[in-house]
Amino acid sequence: MHCGTSITTPIPIPPAIPSQPIKESHIIRNIFIGVMFVLVIGIFAVALSVPRPPAVPGGPTVPQVQEGGTVTIGQPFILKFGTDGIPVKFVFDSAWFTTTHEYYEAESGYKFLIVQLTAQNIGNKEVIAFSWLDKWEVTVDKGYLYESKSKPSLNVRPEEKKEEHIIFEILQETSPVEVGYYKFLSTSPSVVLSLKGVGFATKTVAAKEWLTIDSYEWPKGGTLTIQIENYGSVSATIDKVYIDELLASDEDKLIKPKAVAEVKCSNPQGLSLKSNNIYKVKIVTTVGNTFESTVYYK
Repeated sequence: MHCGTSITTPIPIPPAIPSQPIKESHIIRNIFIGVMFVLVIGIFAVALSVPRPPAVPGGPTVPQVQEGGTVTIGQPFILKFGTDGIPVKFVFDSAWFTTTHEYYEAESGYKFLIVQLTAQNIGNKEVIAFSWLDKWEVTVDKGYLYESKSKPSLNVRPEEKKEEHIIFEILQETSPVEVGYYKFLSTSPSVVLSLKGVGFATKTVAAKEWLTIDSYEWPKGGTLTIQIENYGSVSATIDKVYIDELLASDEDKLIKPKAVAEVKCSNPQGLSLKSNNIYKVKIVTTVGNTFESTVYYK
């Protein structure tokens, strides 16, 4: 050892470790993970954007049938009514033939097609479903079109269910193909009921009395003469007429189908008539059926 020689041994610096190249398989894996992540996000966004049919309160989801859609017997569908678009769920329950009806009498060579439906208001407000201004039409296998003899008009409250019938008079030798419902002034059907493949039973429906009052004005100080028309298929005999539950006439009148009879009514004892008032009139037949209307006292 010599004087002036450093006694500190220098620490050697290790050589730099060269960086390893990224393997190609790792790059492919990272790209695959990124693509899968983007696909999952896209599928989730699309699923959230798809509209879902409204749920029926207290029940399963009902499939929404678009305007102009076709349904079959037993298949539920929804139509909206009124300015608020109140949804009403319908089901065409059944369809059958009859040669007699409780209110109508078929012409010779014809038969009645009866279509039964049930309506349930699934909205939050009362609504009138259907109107006398709407149109029901049936197409038969010979290509003929028949409008309905009756048109349902249903006033249904929320959650309320009501049953109604649509009546068509068609040729005996024809078979119905489909029924279309058209809202007022609409040129395309709101819903079409397909009757292809339906086995139609024939039912007998008992005839009933059906009377209406066609005179609504009561001349001041005079005798009220009301005109009663028989729209039914059986004869009816008027037993008594009441005005505001007070006896006005007990004159017996036989009214044949499609005929009109007049019944004169005196001022019931105890009834104080007032000008510009409306009074309730009730007709009772000999078999106990009642029919009500109103008259206007001038």
